[in-house]
Amino acid sequence: MTVDAVNGTRQFVENRESVKQAAVADRLVLTKTDLATPQAVETMHARLAVFNPSAQVVDANNDVIGPDLLLGSDLYDPGHRAAEVRAWLEEEGRSHAHQHSEFGRHAADITSFHLVFEKALDWTAFGIWLTMLLNRHGERVLRIKGILNVAGCRGPVVVQYVQHLAHPPVELQSWPDQNRDSRVVFITRNVSEAHVRDLFTAVEKLATNGA
Repeated sequence: MTVDAVNGTRQFVENRESVKQAAVADRLVLTKTDLATPQAVETMHARLAVFNPSAQVVDANNDVIGPDLLLGSDLYDPGHRAAEVRAWLEEEGRSHAHQHSEFGRHAADITSFHLVFEKALDWTAFGIWLTMLLNRHGERVLRIKGILNVAGCRGPVVVQYVQHLAHPPVELQSWPDQNRDSRVVFITRNVSEAHVRDLFTAVEKLATNGA
């Protein structure tokens, strides 16, 4: 997705759809940075980090942008997925939950957060949890990205959801870092971290009692 550094702020305030598009994008290309003030460019970078902390942001005027970057072949190629996962995990590690009303009435309800699970996850219970979450909240769950320590799998499993669209899970040959915890990034609209966590706890209890 391209974002206008000069007019992007007004577009985000006036157009709810533009906020959602920024929140679900894998890559964001910032345009007209040569026409915007340095402060405006810095503010836009901060705003995009609120909407989508795990997306790669590039400058159309200063960065090299080739077909591989725009087409994003690494998002679907298991041979390149580890590097992409490492990048968004590092970015999310520098971020916290965001909810900034000064970014406009449509952006104020966008929240990003991540959940960490120390023990290996049951794949069936994880699937039930996300299915319930997506069925209950529909388009308000904008994006889910995760790297999972799944019981019975030799390597980590990468999952990605864009609203109701689920990319096929991919099992990597090795972990991108020394951390073996499951980490799941959420970008939501008016769906709180506490609610998502409580739903997982409820599903986990049902799975444990039914075992």
